[in-house]
Amino acid sequence: MKVLKYIFLFLLVSINALEATSGFKLVLNDAQSTLDGITLSSTEVSGVTYVDGVVKITQEGTYILSGTLNGQVKVSTTGTVALVLNGVTIKNSASNGILFTKAYELDSSTFNYNTAKSLDITKAGAQIIIADGSENTVDAASQSGKDGAIHSDVSILITGETKGDGVLNVIGSSEGIETDKHFFLNGGILKIAAQDDAINAKEDQACIVIIRGGKLLINSGLGREGDGVDSNGYILVDGGEVISAARPGADSGLDADQGVIINGGSVFSVGSSMDMASTSSGQPTMNLIFNSNVAASSTVSIEDSDGNEIIRFCANTADFISGTDRRTYLAAVVSHPSFKANGVYHVYMDGTQLGFTGNEGGHGPGGQGGHGPGGWGPGSSSSSSSSSGQIQTDFTLSSSATYFSGIQKAY
Repeated sequence: MKVLKYIFLFLLVSINALEATSGFKLVLNDAQSTLDGITLSSTEVSGVTYVDGVVKITQEGTYILSGTLNGQVKVSTTGTVALVLNGVTIKNSASNGILFTKAYELDSSTFNYNTAKSLDITKAGAQIIIADGSENTVDAASQSGKDGAIHSDVSILITGETKGDGVLNVIGSSEGIETDKHFFLNGGILKIAAQDDAINAKEDQACIVIIRGGKLLINSGLGREGDGVDSNGYILVDGGEVISAARPGADSGLDADQGVIINGGSVFSVGSSMDMASTSSGQPTMNLIFNSNVAASSTVSIEDSDGNEIIRFCANTADFISGTDRRTYLAAVVSHPSFKANGVYHVYMDGTQLGFTGNEGGHGPGGQGGHGPGGWGPGSSSSSSSSSGQIQTDFTLSSSATYFSGIQKAY
């Protein structure tokens, strides 16, 4: 009897764990898709229909998705819709896999990188929640005017549950995720492989990409071009882990028209045409320019002055979706919570110490090249150590972002 009692208690706990997230149960199975056990059709069931491969949601609420769909999940409502992905595969070779055409929009009229620091991103009306312990895949194309395997006409939030160990794989035959407004990441593990940009926030001069938690793994530009994260406004990293690799020769792991600001988290972003981290960053950051391309098979590591390894990156061992097309790179943006202002660090490639010949304070808000918002900004300095061409091996960081160029073997 005791054994049966323990079995019953185990089953009860398991059921309660599965039902920890409340919401509509949407089981995807093409024309046999169901909502809370009711087969979907053109007749609306609690705001959900199924017509010609499209599961359309027009009622706000939380929808817990599982199963497989050859088609599209489309959301159009004035309220907030949270799609909880709990073992989902969505494939669509002709259009977006997930499409938000309408949802509650945050008041973003006064957004900039300062006001964004206090923004409650959990209020976004378009939400994707990656269920703990789940593996999910959206493998899709684009439709006219709405690029991305996942597309949102409004600001979109991707996050995880309590453990944050759920995975969402996004495979884009063009872009991975595109939003007409803002993109927010706050949890979960998000892996993107895209022919073009992995993440694109495209509202000119006004959009912001905010990363506060979770893990972001990007292998982009698998076609002719493509940045890792492309924002027509700002990129703001306040936490989490970002590993972003862009197309060699032309693109950036992090590309923002108005500036890349890193205030926290772990970042290793690589590419060739780089928008470097701004001196408005609140966390010490390395902007690295190498003398020649770093091979995808090479490991670049950063150690503190005591020889403790802090962070490392190798494209061949990074946990990207794509296992065949790995990135070489000429430049990198590297940041870590343990980096200290005035701290001295050493850089190694495959165990060989590297040095630099050029050193500058960094960039203000904006990219690389030009002046004002798009170039060198207030606070940048030119304390060059390259006048004699001497190779320096002590990488001393400022309180924000420090620019090191001419990186090569020290000995």
